[in-house]
Amino acid sequence: MVSAGCSEATPARDRANGDRAAAARDPEASRTLMSAVMLSAALDHASTTASEDRLWDMSLDLLATASHDGYLTRLSASWEHALGYSRAELMSPPYLEFVYPEDLEQTIARANALLNGGPPTVNYENRFRAKDGSYRWFAWSALTSSDPPLIYFVIRDLTEARSSARELHATLELLYQGFENAAVGMSLTLKIDIEFVRNHIGQPARHVAFAR
Repeated sequence: MVSAGCSEATPARDRANGDRAAAARDPEASRTLMSAVMLSAALDHASTTASEDRLWDMSLDLLATASHDGYLTRLSASWEHALGYSRAELMSPPYLEFVYPEDLEQTIARANALLNGGPPTVNYENRFRAKDGSYRWFAWSALTSSDPPLIYFVIRDLTEARSSARELHATLELLYQGFENAAVGMSLTLKIDIEFVRNHIGQPARHVAFAR
């Protein structure tokens, strides 16, 4: 006894076999069938890529890939918001050209270690140039792959956090100085009061003695 599912599947298989057989007999049909398969695969890939692009562009962190020769190859939209460059502008020169000069040597050493099989980089901090000429503090986490030959980055912009930390430190320093100055003032006042008492506490008794 043949199930309904099998009876429905058999015509579909027969049609597919018929298509392949026809393609084998007709080169033009073969090319058409191959084009259809390739188009289907391309559409599937495009759908997956579009979904990935949406996820990347939703990220608040800066996401990127870079080639092993030092060029950024894919960037999330957050790069444009953080630095003011277009993605094309960021991908044109080697990304080391944007690194603050004093941070360049250490950044190159980190990149070389990563490319030579070292462990992933976690929260390495350096400064990266924005379009207005200022520098922003980035914390880089990175790993590399050989197939495809890419470096993958997840980067957090620390600029505002570091600025807030500096402001907090400056405020605490002012408070500390204020307390310290107040303590010194209180100590001097107390010392003067004690000296005043020491110098004048005996005078009334002497006056009484002379009155007798």
